[in-house]
Amino acid sequence: MIDAKFLDDIIQSVPTPSTEGGEETKVISDEPVKVKDGHVDIVIDVPSSQNPAPTQLQYAHQLVAQDIQALDNYVSALRLSVVNAAGMESFGHDLANIFAGVFNSIGHVVNLFKTALLRGFKDFKRGEVNEWYDSNRATAFRINHANYDEVKDVVLDAPDGLKCTFYGATKATCAYMNKLQMRDAMKKMLDLAKRISNDINTSSNTNFSNYVFDIERSILSKDLPQLYKAKEKCLPETSKRAVRLPFSKLFDSMKEFADTADMLRDVDVHLREVATIWEGVQTLQKIFNGIYDDVNTHRVDIHKDAMLDLAKIAKAFAESISQFSICCNDIARLQHNYVLDLDVLRKELDM
Repeated sequence: MIDAKFLDDIIQSVPTPSTEGGEETKVISDEPVKVKDGHVDIVIDVPSSQNPAPTQLQYAHQLVAQDIQALDNYVSALRLSVVNAAGMESFGHDLANIFAGVFNSIGHVVNLFKTALLRGFKDFKRGEVNEWYDSNRATAFRINHANYDEVKDVVLDAPDGLKCTFYGATKATCAYMNKLQMRDAMKKMLDLAKRISNDINTSSNTNFSNYVFDIERSILSKDLPQLYKAKEKCLPETSKRAVRLPFSKLFDSMKEFADTADMLRDVDVHLREVATIWEGVQTLQKIFNGIYDDVNTHRVDIHKDAMLDLAKIAKAFAESISQFSICCNDIARLQHNYVLDLDVLRKELDM
């Protein structure tokens, strides 16, 4: 079970972005990358009274989102570099800096995973909904078979930032988790990363386009981007807060209420895998750091087309790990609020 203070704890564990007495917290904007004389310029925004700094947990997630956006920028910059200097077979100074940025993004994702998930889920056995059901099975049955008109006006808790029904947000988040199958995806990511590392060290292959196809074909389903967008459309923000809304605004029927419990109970299978996935994430970072060291110390050279593919691969890995982290936190929020709602309904129905 996730402790009731879990969301508070992870917020406190993330360093607070500060603009006082030192360096300003810089946030990469959505402006396109600009390349001039071989140099890459990325426009930044600095928090101010008109553009306040985000909360601590939001900052952690935004940092990773900015890294992923930066990877897109790196790819764009590298494409221009290939066009403008097609005869060059290895990196110049600026491209080496871009290369470092690609692998730093993996490090940021690792830190987010450790901060946002590991402490809360490493000993996970069952979620709050499963625990409540195990102790109140008969009461749950009675609530699920209550008359909708009896409860439609009862005010319940829901995660702050909810943009659709509670049922819709749960369905969208669980659909992404079930399609991702992060534990299996992580095994395949590690295998691919090891193959890339071996190819670089043996110089047996510096064309990684087939590995990009492998990601699209067998590691990360082409449906995942749309599924994650659907999740973000319903539950776009990471926050510990809750809002209170009538039952009828959250569930269109008692069947939806019961189906929500089933989904929140079934998704525990993915939450129990967090510790195993964390081991894979750490190994993945070590492999990518090794690749970076080999290239950055000029032990091996790698041409620009291969770097384009590496940037795509790093982005895909970072994106999936980050989104898995966000969805795990969203599931914890949904489960916690659902249990609060079960208690409210039990009292309202005098059970």
